[in-house]
Order: sequence, then structure tokens, then C-alpha cells
Amino acid sequence: MSGDMFSIMVPYYDVTDRIELYREGTLQDTITKSLHAPQITIQSPVQGANLRQTDSVEWLVSDTDGDELLSAVQYSHDGGLSWVPLDVRLTGTSVPIDSENLAATAAGMIRVVVSDGLNTSVAQVGGLSLGPNHPPVASIVMPAPGSTYRREAVVVLEGFGQDMEDNNLSDNRLVWSSSIDGYIGTGSAVNAARLSSGNHTITLEATDTNGASSSASVSIMILP
Repeated sequence: MSGDMFSIMVPYYDVTDRIELYREGTLQDTITKSLHAPQITIQSPVQGANLRQTDSVEWLVSDTDGDELLSAVQYSHDGGLSWVPLDVRLTGTSVPIDSENLAATAAGMIRVVVSDGLNTSVAQVGGLSLGPNHPPVASIVMPAPGSTYRREAVVVLEGFGQDMEDNNLSDNRLVWSSSIDGYIGTGSAVNAARLSSGNHTITLEATDTNGASSSASVSIMILP
């Protein structure tokens, strides 16, 4: 059997006591469930901490059976509804917190998941805060910069807004405008009919639920 890595997801049942790996009918490896699950204590951050003032997630872990342990650390900005990984398959007990690239929150959570191969334990800490809010990023897909259109043409406008806290912004938070004609419409896709002749700067403004906004622009020409 080669040394190449692979992954596969299989159902796990509480009564499972071992996992056997076969290749072409030949047993390659066995993982046997030990008696005890790992024990975890999160040392940092503490409940209610401001993550701007915390450099790392740190935890203590032990295993009565002496098994080799692997840890994963996850962050939630929405009280545990969704989670993003900070790091995985860790043999150590510390992970730096890159707060600049984490969604702002007033109800943040950190959890540490530790496995000995079959037994898994979870510890978490909540009430975490992180700010300020990140502004969204507006992106224009169409039209291409420098495009030229006949006066009677319908110009298709397509774009989107992404936000670290809100994810993909809804259509009502995307507003299109022209430097000549003003407001055009709202949404990720808008058909702009009978724009005035001239050199337009088309702008998409994206606004998140906290009121922060950003914009993207392209220039197009409408012929006389």
C-alpha cells in the first residue's frame, strides 16, 4: 500500500469499538476504541474575553489511555450557528488568533475538538467579542471595463457583495448607479435600458446589515 493520503466519510455509531481498513480484501490497518475519551480544558480565551486582546487559543489536554491525540480549533461569530476552522490536525495545544480575518461579533465562541482516533471530546468558551465590523466587498462581473454599447442596447449589470459577517449580501443591499443617469436599480442582476449617450461610470454599492458599505465601478460608453 502506498503512502498517499486519502479521506472518506463513513457513519459512526456509539456501539463502534473498532475500525478496520481493507484493500482488495486484505486488512491494512485497525483502529481500536480505547476506554476513555480525551479531557480538555481551555485556558485562553476566557469566557467574555475581547479577542482583540487575546493572541492565541490555548488549552490543556490529557488522555488516561495514553493515546495519540489530534486537535481542531473552530470559531463562531453567530453564537454557534456556524463554525469556521482556525486550524486542524494539531498535535500541539496552542493556535494564534488572526483577529483581522475573523468576523466581528458580540456573541463569539471558540471550541476545541480533540480525538484519540475514535473517542472525541469537545470544550468551548462563549460570550466572546470582536470588533469593529468589517465593511463588505463589492464586485462587478458585467459589464467589462471599457465596453461600448449602441444607444438602444440593454446593458446587463451583474455583481455581488460579500461580507465577513453577513456572507453573501441580499439583492436589496446592492444598488447600481450611473455617473450620468443616477440610480439604475437594485440587485445582483439588473437590465439597464436606454442609458444616456456618453461615457458612464457604472457603480455598484454594497451595504451590510451594520450599515457599512463599499463600492466598485467600471466605465462604459453609450454611443449617440
